[in-house]
Amino acid sequence: MKKFFAVIASVTLLAFAVPAMAQEATLESRLKALEEEFQCAWKFYGQARMMTWYTRDNSHRSVTGASRTDLAQHTLQSNARIGARVNLGDVIGHMEYGHTGRPDNNVGLRQLWGEWNFGPGKLMLGQAETPTSFFTSTQVFNGDQNLLGWGSRYIGRAPMIRLSMDAFQFALVRPMKTNSLITAGDLGTQSITTETRIPQLQASYNYKTGPLNAHLAGAYQTHKAVGYFNEGNPQRGLERKESIDAWMLALGAIYNMGGFALFGDIQYGENLGNLGQSGQTGEFRFAEWDGFSVQDSEALSWLLGARFRANDMVTFEVGYGRVDTEISLNGIKDERDRQSYYINAMITLAKGVFIVPEIGVNDYGETKEGGVTTENHGKTTYWGLKWQINF
Repeated sequence: MKKFFAVIASVTLLAFAVPAMAQEATLESRLKALEEEFQCAWKFYGQARMMTWYTRDNSHRSVTGASRTDLAQHTLQSNARIGARVNLGDVIGHMEYGHTGRPDNNVGLRQLWGEWNFGPGKLMLGQAETPTSFFTSTQVFNGDQNLLGWGSRYIGRAPMIRLSMDAFQFALVRPMKTNSLITAGDLGTQSITTETRIPQLQASYNYKTGPLNAHLAGAYQTHKAVGYFNEGNPQRGLERKESIDAWMLALGAIYNMGGFALFGDIQYGENLGNLGQSGQTGEFRFAEWDGFSVQDSEALSWLLGARFRANDMVTFEVGYGRVDTEISLNGIKDERDRQSYYINAMITLAKGVFIVPEIGVNDYGETKEGGVTTENHGKTTYWGLKWQINF
């Protein structure tokens, strides 16, 4: 970070030292002269995003456990951002920082990457959206939820080496090394470490023709969980190694018909928590080790929605998403489901200035063990709006 600010300071000083600039020169002419000096083009941008949400919550997330109405969020969104793009011939770069969502307003890195166009393809190094990312829903609750973890798939921004050739992308992505662990009865609790040999592999193909934009994607990761039995166990000191494989396949599409559009996405996979799947729910589950063998979790998620552009000022959208997961623990099938649905309207007040009122429900579903419902997790009904100014 110190080096970054040092570079910015140096560039600023150089901008004012360019001989061709007089004191009365405009800011625009100064930037133009700076770009000519470095033979590159810079473009800075920002997005200020605020949210105001009321909730009526009777879910397991509720502090009181009873229905209550609350101004749950009136704050800067965690995806508010500022960044810059630079073009230097066959090389382009992108840096982006954003609000972390913490009360102290700390800033965190969102993207930082460089890409070289070598003719037949492009080579990218750095942190960016992974090839499996494909956004269809524009649900705005809770800092642009986008049905992530509620039917949509998202591994997120991560460090990687990516090769792009036309519509095809392949990437070596930083592997996730988080494990889940349960106590294995009379075997006692184990301590867990990981052993990883290869990066996470991701690939995608984006097909565009006329009104259709379709995205096919997949990801795979493997590593070993290494366990040691703790004190009090007859097998103390014994090492166990078990392979944990995680994978996903997904297909998403947006079909535009003038002012009307349909969108959808479907994903299936195993151990999506180990793969790094994320969202607002944490519902995508990890493989679990019962002391004898690794139990794989399975997940199916999907979403459907539509949007209608009434005029240049107002666009309406409705969406529905669902996630179903299951895993067998001690021979008993553990099943969980959850769903989210909403309706919103994006209202454009001026170029780059808009608000999005929305009302919806996050239903946390049920837990079933052996086909019998053991817990109902309740739901959160919400209403409010998102505010945004792009600059």
